[in-house]
Amino acid sequence: MRGIVQALQHGGTAAEAVERLFVDGLGWERSDSAIAERGGVRVVSEEGDGEIVALGSERAIELVWRDGGRRFRLPIDRIRPPASSLERLVVLKNVPSVREGRSGVGLSECFDPRAVARGFLFDYRRVFERYKGSLVAGRRPIGEDDARAILNRFLLRTLLVAFLQTKGWMEFRGRRDYLQALYEDWTESPGARTFYQRLALVFFNALDEPRAAAREFLSEQIGFVPHIGGGLFAPEQFEREFMTKNGTAVLPPELCNDLFAQDGLLARYAFSVSESAPNELVVAVTPEAMGAVLGAFLTDGDVPVYVDTAADRRACRRVVASHLGVNESLELPTDRATLLSWQEGLRDLHVFDEACGSGTYLVAALEELTDIAARTEVALGSPVDRAKLKRRIAAENLRGLDRDELAVQVAQFRLALSLVSSDAGPSELPDLRKVVRHGAALQGAKAKLPKEGPQVEYKASFEWDPRRRAASPEMRHGTLRTIAAFLNSDGGNLYIGVDDKGVPVGMDPGQSEDEFESRLREFMKNALEPLPLGGVALRFEEMQGQVVCVVSVVSQPGVTYLVWKDKHGQGQESVFVRDGNRTIELRGRERDAFVVSRKPKTH
Repeated sequence: MRGIVQALQHGGTAAEAVERLFVDGLGWERSDSAIAERGGVRVVSEEGDGEIVALGSERAIELVWRDGGRRFRLPIDRIRPPASSLERLVVLKNVPSVREGRSGVGLSECFDPRAVARGFLFDYRRVFERYKGSLVAGRRPIGEDDARAILNRFLLRTLLVAFLQTKGWMEFRGRRDYLQALYEDWTESPGARTFYQRLALVFFNALDEPRAAAREFLSEQIGFVPHIGGGLFAPEQFEREFMTKNGTAVLPPELCNDLFAQDGLLARYAFSVSESAPNELVVAVTPEAMGAVLGAFLTDGDVPVYVDTAADRRACRRVVASHLGVNESLELPTDRATLLSWQEGLRDLHVFDEACGSGTYLVAALEELTDIAARTEVALGSPVDRAKLKRRIAAENLRGLDRDELAVQVAQFRLALSLVSSDAGPSELPDLRKVVRHGAALQGAKAKLPKEGPQVEYKASFEWDPRRRAASPEMRHGTLRTIAAFLNSDGGNLYIGVDDKGVPVGMDPGQSEDEFESRLREFMKNALEPLPLGGVALRFEEMQGQVVCVVSVVSQPGVTYLVWKDKHGQGQESVFVRDGNRTIELRGRERDAFVVSRKPKTH
């Protein structure tokens, strides 16, 4: 294997590197009609059946082989070739003839994606089993279920970063093998911080941080890190308590070496995150292979021989066809009116998986819905940004639920990976914690929500603005004026955590139900005059896997004023009422007449 590595790392042009690899590293013969040849198989620079195509660059070599209608790609890093790639090359070196049928071992063993996936599954299980019982909080061992969730979340975050660095989106002091470079820098000068605390900066203060200036401030310590979001890098309670303050309190330091060292898990495998063409298989850890690995991990099974999502995609097509009222062929209509109807219908479609497991169906549905929506937009003559379209579909059209916390984490990770695969550059992911949630099976496919009207209003959040990623006074004001309007009208129910399409999206992030209620009541106390004692009740319900706060308001005698300050800081006392399905402010004579009408009558 050393000879293979030396051949790869030797300088020179890409063509020279390919020739050295096969002639010097693998022991193949030079050929006048090809780059190299052995056992009747030629290495060429243009694709053809039964031949290996070698494509090279200063940094990498890619070997391509076609067989049985499938195209296999084996990427090899010239600078730091991972063990998984070298093991595939050893097959070519050790057999006397690689032609199928002569030696019993053929090119199919070299270009075998399943061998890479099974190796990764074995190593992932080994790391997980080794450390799941080693997690402690201070001196107190962590319970088995919590330990499994904590460790799995950490490993999945680390793997997502491994794919991000493969996209070339992360860099540390000129190196694109980001995690290994960061770890080597820490081992040379660890200082006072543990490596987990360095990673906490990457996870919580960079990947989850939308402000470029804040990330730039940390660049000397963690290099270039984009904002990804998606809720996957938001710190959880145990991380706020331990990982950001005392990294060794939860995760054992030996885990870092097993993951990030030169012979660690991440360095042993080649990762590929580009979207593959149909019937194309990459001999590396791809999003598809990772999905199969994690699915097998959750079920204690093995990686399937071939990952086939066709059945799940056909199931999704049947759902779409039924929703649109067309046949399953989903042939695009030719008239614009019907195309516009399709466009609207696809936006209103919601796919629910009540026991989503590792997210296989959700990922397949995401791909299928994106394909159908993109074809519809093209037929309408609209420009299509596939990556943006895919993110919108993930946020608005998919919902999953599972009672296994590890499965929920895996499903969120796989959706993130599918979205990242489509992006040409770093883009903020939708909050996947709202897409896949932990909980029991739903009671029916859809929550029974009443339509918006005089006594029903939906609010996606109380005060959280997802664009600013912060509490918004404007959002808060909108919630309070609706409550005030119900108090001044016939009462009603305000559903907080349901968007304007009637889809449950969950409450404001980062708050427990008790914290949410306390905060809402505190603002009501300061904004509503008089305070409607006993007139407002809160309850929390699970709807389609999301927790929704239902604010039930009873009409109050007299007038309830909303006290607030305008943009100039001037105090205001406004009167709001319901007018059909909207909230309006009464002013001038209308307000005066309303105030008079609400005064108690005297006899």
